Amino acid sequence: MAAPTITPSATPSARARGRARCTSAHYGPARRHSCATRTLSPVFRLSARADPAFLAEMLYEAVNWRDDGAEERPPLDETLAQPELRRYVEGWGRVGDVAIVALDRRDEPVGAAWYRLFSADEPGYGFVDSDTPELSIALYPECRRQHVGALLLGTLLQHARSNGLKAMSLSVARENPAHRLYARHGFEVVAESGDSLTMVIDLT
Repeated sequence: MAAPTITPSATPSARARGRARCTSAHYGPARRHSCATRTLSPVFRLSARADPAFLAEMLYEAVNWRDDGAEERPPLDETLAQPELRRYVEGWGRVGDVAIVALDRRDEPVGAAWYRLFSADEPGYGFVDSDTPELSIALYPECRRQHVGALLLGTLLQHARSNGLKAMSLSVARENPAHRLYARHGFEVVAESGDSLTMVIDLT
């Protein structure tokens, strides 16, 4: 069943909602999301229900992994206008699409890990073959380095194994520290192209 085309600008940004929760009328916008507030429990709830517009925002965060969210970035719509990026979330809900979303204590989404199958005609950056889904994962900058990524990744891999998948691939920049997380979970480098690594995990 085909899902509607994603139009993130049509609804309030999840990122904006997160910022609004951390805004003080006296001190202006806070720099931290609720998950970075030490008084809150670090426990996150996971959900298998993914809002396509939120996945688009997470794709945007994955593309902009180098900054902390404070720098100027190209508009989200401009990023999604690139076919090679848009295909990671466009028409979400087709056969083989699976996502796990991390929710904070207020049940607001703060990160996601998802996979989908690609074809040789329209491959992802980490494309191996049409039977191997490709992983994408991202968090809001304020929620990084709190083990949420590991929780998302481990849960998604467990789900993939239970569904009988034999392997999963991904693409990661060589200098992105996330490649160490992938290696700890069993991903191995199978190809290199410029500053990008293609990694694959055997799920059998």
